[in-house]
Parts: sequence; structure tokens; C-alpha cells
Amino acid sequence: MASHQTIIERNKIKQMQSLFQVLHKTAERFGVKTKSDLILSNHISDSLLAFSAQQKVDLIVMGTRAREGPRRFMMGSVAIELVQRAKCPVILVK
Repeated sequence: MASHQTIIERNKIKQMQSLFQVLHKTAERFGVKTKSDLILSNHISDSLLAFSAQQKVDLIVMGTRAREGPRRFMMGSVAIELVQRAKCPVILVK
């Protein structure tokens, strides 16, 4: 029998896949080609950079956490690393 955590993770993955299907269909209506993949890693920056290089990605669009006050000027370490090291443009959205 699967653990409670495993069930939660499976549900999160299904939900994410459903949301990406909507994203792909919307982008397709505007003639935009999209690619997504599930990357499970403890070193997410390196994994995302490797994926973008292997897939010859033209643009990375990444969400950031919405912060308030003085913290709003700080980005997460993954976002910063992608902006600094990616070979293609990176757009960060809140």
C-alpha cells in the first residue's frame, strides 16, 4: 500500500499535468510551441539548465514567489541561478 506522502505526491503530479495541458492548448492557439517535463531533483538549478541545453530551449519562463516588504526585492536562489547561468533568455513572473 502506498504511503500517505506518496499519494499526495501523485495527486500533485496529476494536478500539475492537468494545468500544463491547459497551458499547452492555450499556447497552441497563439502559435507558440511549448515543451514541459517533470524534473524531480535535489539540484533543481543544474537539472533545469541541463534540460534547457539538451532541448535547445529558446526561452525559460519561471514563476517566483510573491513576497512583500523588503523581501520583495529578493528572488529565490533557483531563479537567480537560472538568470545568471542560462544560455537563453529567462522571464520571471510573479
